[in-house]
Amino acid sequence: MDNKVIAIYVRRSVSDEKKEKNSFSIKAQQSDCIAFCERELPNREYKLYVEDGKSAKDNAHRPVFMQMMSDARDGFISHIVVKKLDRFGRNTYEAIGAVNELEKYDVAVISTTEQIDTSTPAGRLMVTIIFGFAQSERETIANRVKENYAVKARETGFYQGGKIYFGYKSERVFVDGKKGSVLVPDERAAALKAIFEVYSKPDTSLQDCIIYLRENDFYTGKGNIDRSWCSRLLESPLYVRADQRVYHFMKAQGFNVKDDISAYDGIHGLLQHCPGTDEAFVKVGYHEGLVDADTWLMVQEKKAHNRKWGGEHSTTHSWITGLVKCSHCHNSVFLTYHTNVAKTSEWRYYFCRGAFTTKGCVRKMIHIRPNDVERAAYEAIKRRINQLEIAKEEMSKPDPKMEKITAELVRIDESINNYVDKLEMADEKLFSIIQDKITKLSEKKETLEQELHSMKGKKQVDTSPLVEPMSRWDNLTMEEKHIIAVQVIDAILISDEVGIDIKYAM
Repeated sequence: MDNKVIAIYVRRSVSDEKKEKNSFSIKAQQSDCIAFCERELPNREYKLYVEDGKSAKDNAHRPVFMQMMSDARDGFISHIVVKKLDRFGRNTYEAIGAVNELEKYDVAVISTTEQIDTSTPAGRLMVTIIFGFAQSERETIANRVKENYAVKARETGFYQGGKIYFGYKSERVFVDGKKGSVLVPDERAAALKAIFEVYSKPDTSLQDCIIYLRENDFYTGKGNIDRSWCSRLLESPLYVRADQRVYHFMKAQGFNVKDDISAYDGIHGLLQHCPGTDEAFVKVGYHEGLVDADTWLMVQEKKAHNRKWGGEHSTTHSWITGLVKCSHCHNSVFLTYHTNVAKTSEWRYYFCRGAFTTKGCVRKMIHIRPNDVERAAYEAIKRRINQLEIAKEEMSKPDPKMEKITAELVRIDESINNYVDKLEMADEKLFSIIQDKITKLSEKKETLEQELHSMKGKKQVDTSPLVEPMSRWDNLTMEEKHIIAVQVIDAILISDEVGIDIKYAM
């Protein structure tokens, strides 16, 4: 300890340059700290670390501070004396961070104004309390920023920052008297339009988009050009010149649509906020879309068809390709093959694609035989078609519940008509009572109509196109079996723990 010095750190920020007489001038800080050392730590050598006209916005612009921290780390300093902790950082949180780092080097920090000495238990407790308040303040500010972001995202079509999307760059502009960031096309916009045009053709695939970009040297950004990258771009509503058809499409897909249909003018694209969360929504942006609605909707239809029907997955080796998923992560699985040395036998194995993603999966190889999965899928299809056939027979029989609801709807209509007739002769008080009764009856009618519609809808599945092909299953091609499978089955979830769990699509 004896060979270590006491460091006196003084700093004046840029805003204090014209305030030499205030208590935080270089001279005032220095005098206060030296007086403290001579009074409380007598006969000890001290060294001045003076930072004049330096902001605490980052340490890189404070070379004297960095040198002091380096000396502390190297064991040359026993104490650091400051007039106030905020000399260490621009806010309490950063200042306490520096104090905690110095504690690792066995360096005590003393604030003469706040009467804190971290070499004492009381001083360390005080720092802990201050740190708690600082952390709370920081979280409060962060929540306010988050709330402000959410409000701006919902109320305006400005780009809120973060990822810059392929085909666009960000510019600050005024819109309706407000200033904010708006996406504008950049030199890659032509490439974006090109891959939509390529993929919208009937006989093209994601690989064709990749080949087109590479052959025409369109791609000038960073990152890998792969199927996943292309797929995400093609699905993004950011690029569509959203019209009323796009509005109905987004609603049908379950998106939380913030704007009225009138905002879908066939010019502007959509900003998607908080994707993958319960708060996700889409908002019409101030930016212009790059792709016309016809092309964009055609691409969405093609991608939806590919997802449902196995897309570009080959059905050469299995008629349930594209339907089998991992029960743990719900990623699709793929088949791999192994043959013996003599190449007389071949085995098939399932591997989870989720195991090869950044999040990973608890399973890589799934020890369920593909033959067993196909057999279970076939039995499930037969069972489901049989259930639907029975339901079809039941449909021809009178349904007491449906008849009861229909009769109740007739009675409600009669009651509403009777009340309407009485409105003309009613005084103000009676008019209000009758109006309330009509409202309640109308609400009940709507509920019953929805229930009746739901009951009818459950019985409207037509299985006749499936019955005949199922009768000659063994003679069907792999592709024909696949076509039947995707109509009946939504997903086949498999895992070593659960086994085979089949979800129906109809």
